[in-house]
Amino acid sequence: MEGITWADLHMKRKGHKVVFFVTVTKGKTTKYTGTREIVCRDDIFSCIDELRERFPDRKPSDLLFRLADGSTTKELGKAFEKAVGDTGLKNSAHGVRTLYSLRHSYITWQLMSGDVGMEILAKQCGTSVQMIEQHYSHVVPSMYTKELSAICVAIFVIYSYTRIVYSLSYT
Repeated sequence: MEGITWADLHMKRKGHKVVFFVTVTKGKTTKYTGTREIVCRDDIFSCIDELRERFPDRKPSDLLFRLADGSTTKELGKAFEKAVGDTGLKNSAHGVRTLYSLRHSYITWQLMSGDVGMEILAKQCGTSVQMIEQHYSHVVPSMYTKELSAICVAIFVIYSYTRIVYSLSYT
């Protein structure tokens, strides 16, 4: 994430819709996946637009993520740590928030939404389905609430039917 440049951003039109993509060429996950293209959420446009306005003289080779004064850093995690500390958000119910916590939040929210399958999410995040299953197994039941509630209804119907049949046999 720290190595993303303006040249790594691009967009494609799909009918009347514009989709942003980021080409990830460096980082921990590229060791295993190689260069990959990730799809950005729709609300990324306003963030990119704000950065574009703040840094009008940017070059394609300039880093996308900069400090407030426009300078770059190889320690973006430290800047994030300071920001969450200054806002009182450093600690959560699950521990200290780090820049890497954002990745975990994204994966968890995507799993909970049920809008994206694990295979697609694994590719998007540069990991494997096995790793997602291993680290996010606590989220999996909420991914299948619709399917699991249907199973519970079926069990309830069978149980109720069995009770009715049983009570009728002894009347």
